[in-house]
Amino acid sequence: MSGLKQMRRNSWAIRSSMNKSNDLLLLLVNLSQLRSHKTIRTLFIEGLNELFRPLTFELVEREPDHGPSFPVATRHAAYGFIVPVNTTQLSEEDSTLLHNAAQMLAVLIDRIEFEEDLELRRATIARVADDRLVELEQTVEQLRQSRNATLNLAEDQALDIAERKRAEEALIAVKEKAEENEKRLRTFINNTKASIGIYDDNMFMVEINDSGKTWWPYLTREQIIGKHITELVPDVDPVLIQQLNHVIQTGERFIDHQHVPSEQFGELVMEFEAFKIPGGFAIITTDITNQKKAEKELITAKERAQENEARYRGLLTNLDTGVVVHAQDTAILLCNPRACELLGLSEEQMKGKVAIDPYWKFIFEDYQPIPLSDYPVMRIIN
Repeated sequence: MSGLKQMRRNSWAIRSSMNKSNDLLLLLVNLSQLRSHKTIRTLFIEGLNELFRPLTFELVEREPDHGPSFPVATRHAAYGFIVPVNTTQLSEEDSTLLHNAAQMLAVLIDRIEFEEDLELRRATIARVADDRLVELEQTVEQLRQSRNATLNLAEDQALDIAERKRAEEALIAVKEKAEENEKRLRTFINNTKASIGIYDDNMFMVEINDSGKTWWPYLTREQIIGKHITELVPDVDPVLIQQLNHVIQTGERFIDHQHVPSEQFGELVMEFEAFKIPGGFAIITTDITNQKKAEKELITAKERAQENEARYRGLLTNLDTGVVVHAQDTAILLCNPRACELLGLSEEQMKGKVAIDPYWKFIFEDYQPIPLSDYPVMRIIN
């Protein structure tokens, strides 16, 4: 028998003798590439049934009253229990393997649900912010148009009595409409959680909503209106004054994030957005502490996932057993150095090869070719 055939034969013998611990590790490495918890649960149970045959398992929501069970749970959530169907006793070694595997399955599911929930929250926040900004701009434009119409009617002093009366009636209607629009605008502004302050071109406060007034709890609204920004915020950064002047002169938006101490909530992360409006500018202050916290948690989760993947790869690299990981279509995704040594191929040569590749020619001990359906990877997939 040639040296290459002998190495292939040794590879098959080593693969056949891999213990349950390595098989469970390979199963979890494959599942970590998926993004559907339903698929992960199904494939995980199928993998257990294959590894612990003739035992079979199922994933249930409630812990059974009798028999062994293994919780699939993290500190944040519980996803059920893994229970054997056709036995009430397990060896201590199998129980330990199943307990650890259930915990790792819970971590995978928890990570996917966290990423999905975070993405949904970010999309919702962005959509609500865009809708509110559009409504605010539309209301401001309606108010501006109403005020312009009022000025145009007031300037016409040459009308006769009948025309003037009609003009006065029209003026009253427009004023009522303007007051209604202004009331609607004020109601909207006062009910938004963001703090909104409106300043004239000289940086004197001309309007503020209820949320904005909370920045000066010891002043009434009347005491706030008319004050210069440096009177309201004596320690304001001179750089910020320059940036606000730039907004007034160019109309370019300015956005800044600042960390603000809070006696009740600790340190808050606030977003300050300044933009030009007719006759001045507006500053919208939004509490984005939860958003920043969620982004930080997402980064931490991704880093944790990368660390876990690095640990998995480090374990595979240092195993004295040849390990080959296949995709669902049997294509090779990764392999460790020991597998390359046994098969006589480099990692680049092995990646991408499928079970039906003509390069593979596995044989039994009697030198008869092994059917494709009996290849290790085909037996696992099927």
